[in-house]
Amino acid sequence: IKSVQNEIYTWGLHAIGQNWTDKDIGLSVSTALSQQFTYNGVTTTLYDEIAQIKYSKKYNDLNSLERDVVMNLSANVVISLIYYSSQEVAQVIGVNSTSLIAAFDYAKLYISLIQLSVQKEIDSFVDSLNGKYIPPGPAGDVLDVNSLPTGGNFFHDQSQELPTAEAYEYGSVLTLLALEGLADNTEKLVMGIWCVETARDNGALISVVLYLLGMEPVYSSSPSAGGYVQVGNDEDHDDHEHDDHEVSVGTKTNLLPKYLKLNDLIRPDGWAKKRIDVTVITSGNFRDLYSTQAILMDNAFRVALARSYMYILDNDELMNSKWAKDIEEGLNQIVASVDYYGVGGESFEENYVAKHWINDFIYYKELGYNTTYAAECAITRIFAPPNGDYGAGIAKSVSLSWTWNDTDELADFYLGRMGNMYSRFYWGETNPLVFARALNNTNDLIVSRNTNVYGVLDNDDFFDYWGGLSMTMAYVNGNTPNMNVLMYGNKNTPYTTSIEQAIAKEIITRYSNPDWISGMMQEGYSGARYISNKFLTDLLGWSVTRPEAVSNYMWDDAYGVYFNDKYGIGVSDWLKTGNNNYAFISSAGTMLTAAYEGYWKTDSATISDIANQWAEAVIANGVACCDCSCGNIAMMKWAVDFINPDLLAKFADQVFQATNHNFFNPANFQNNPNTDTADGSEDEKTGMNSTNANVMSNSSSSTLQSDSATSGLNRGNTARGVGETSSQSATAASASEINDLENTGETGADSSSKSYEVEKSVSSSSTTTEKSMSIQLIICVIILVGIFAIGYFRNKNKQDEF
Repeated sequence: IKSVQNEIYTWGLHAIGQNWTDKDIGLSVSTALSQQFTYNGVTTTLYDEIAQIKYSKKYNDLNSLERDVVMNLSANVVISLIYYSSQEVAQVIGVNSTSLIAAFDYAKLYISLIQLSVQKEIDSFVDSLNGKYIPPGPAGDVLDVNSLPTGGNFFHDQSQELPTAEAYEYGSVLTLLALEGLADNTEKLVMGIWCVETARDNGALISVVLYLLGMEPVYSSSPSAGGYVQVGNDEDHDDHEHDDHEVSVGTKTNLLPKYLKLNDLIRPDGWAKKRIDVTVITSGNFRDLYSTQAILMDNAFRVALARSYMYILDNDELMNSKWAKDIEEGLNQIVASVDYYGVGGESFEENYVAKHWINDFIYYKELGYNTTYAAECAITRIFAPPNGDYGAGIAKSVSLSWTWNDTDELADFYLGRMGNMYSRFYWGETNPLVFARALNNTNDLIVSRNTNVYGVLDNDDFFDYWGGLSMTMAYVNGNTPNMNVLMYGNKNTPYTTSIEQAIAKEIITRYSNPDWISGMMQEGYSGARYISNKFLTDLLGWSVTRPEAVSNYMWDDAYGVYFNDKYGIGVSDWLKTGNNNYAFISSAGTMLTAAYEGYWKTDSATISDIANQWAEAVIANGVACCDCSCGNIAMMKWAVDFINPDLLAKFADQVFQATNHNFFNPANFQNNPNTDTADGSEDEKTGMNSTNANVMSNSSSSTLQSDSATSGLNRGNTARGVGETSSQSATAASASEINDLENTGETGADSSSKSYEVEKSVSSSSTTTEKSMSIQLIICVIILVGIFAIGYFRNKNKQDEF
């Protein structure tokens, strides 16, 4: 409970240039100061100061209820500091300790930087529209005072400086967290690194790669990175001597790292000191903006291989094999690319980079690659989207779910899309086979989240890249990998968690949190769209790419919160207000898609409730034309079976106007006799449409309907064919056939009454006709039996011949 209580989440959305409310400032600053800081020589937290005053205890020693009180008091204190000095607020509280005043002064600094950010954002935004220069500024979470004021260009040319010395030092902490819980014989990890996260952490995650390989960055002075500082007295020197008395204080990172000796490697207690292999997957933006860091890591792989150079050449088994000459040539080629720096004699049991290079090199040679290319493919460990292109493509593929049959197809697509090598000599070379090989024989995936603003469920890039990567690793290796997230949005309290735990915690603290929802409800359509296009859409994305990460209760809870307003905060009605309706239509479509494709197991009553709310919103507002309302025809055909008959024709009319798909031609639904049933009919009460109700009274049709309806609920990773079956059964029944089914009556007393009334309305003159038709029918049956008998014996004779 305390872990969930301490989780930081956003409240509402930020708009550029919009003044922060007092509540916004109070919540943000008090949350920022809940983390340990040092200011004016005092190390403390605002929560500790308030907890000491209120309960004479540290914040971490409080129970959950006491913590709530301290959180609220801290926010109120910050709001007071907007208008009053630190001393005035302290005087009102009745405490004037040095640590309390330091905390208040730090809060005042934070407040001033936030207020300065508002105008700076406006100025930068207008300047950007006018094509003017945007001064560089730090990147990071708003809870990090170093990221304020906002409004600067944090994509400035800082790549030469990363990873900074501070980031590299912090990387040792992240490295130990990344290895936490893994086996001490782990040979290879797969890591995901993003551009924006790199801008925020100054290369801390890149440093993790270096630590795993046993490397450290080398720095040199750089005027462009930090400028000069004047040394001495200018008055004592002529202008031409000016340069002699300036010292560069900036540093840049050299492209060639320094290797660490095995004994100096950072490893968890009890682990043997070995070089651990890493495969790095990154984004198109990282490729473009941090190409220097890509080359740094590529060189690190080469130096790691060089550490086993002598061992490989002295290995009798290798040097006596048929590949001996090729191995020596390929090895020299790679090691020469770093000028033979780091040449050593580490064994394969000490250096997994070298071990895997040998195995991969021989693998590529056996495929027929020439020695040069085989050597480069075997050392390549960085992959990203095609050069000049962006995104993994999985997010779009998931939204177009009717275009593929199972996740193996998606994994193949991911290999092709992301199988682009990025190394010094093969920049952007496409080779999915090399990518698959780099993912082979590894069961651990490490990704990161170094912000409190974004989670793992409110950005489709996360499942696009890392969900897709997890799915592809499962495809390549035959089992789902362990997937851990390094969480260091709060630098002082980093931790690692599984993706399953990260998703569950985010849902509890955000999307199922009435306070978070209330914040979104104040944002109008943007808030509604956030719920639909981020939370629910991304939940479906994770369901597809890593089904183990999404439990059924998460879908159940989403239904209860957003469709039944289980907290009583009015969110369901709000979603159906004005333009929010289109976000609601999309939300309903996503929920229906999850049920149709088998990712959400629920009952027909729940599906019917969502389908009818969906239909009502479409009738009133038109379709949203998201994939689920215009594109996924198969799902919509399936959902029609759950829509009340009195809504069908109007719903179909709206969909038909948008899609022009003949299935939704309103004429197909206007002759449905149940559309004119009296209010409160049995069909309306149960949420079953006339097709469902009538088919249940016909055994053969009932079987077909049941199969088509349930097959869509068990898709998983199997081939689909669900929508096609459902649509075939639906389109096969014309309006007249539906009437015929209706006239056969239904089971039960009410049905018998209906059948009797139909019989009474038939003219008595039809009796003779009915008898003659019966005789003709008997004759036809006899003929058919004879034909089947002849066919049976002929076929039997043919079978006997074999």
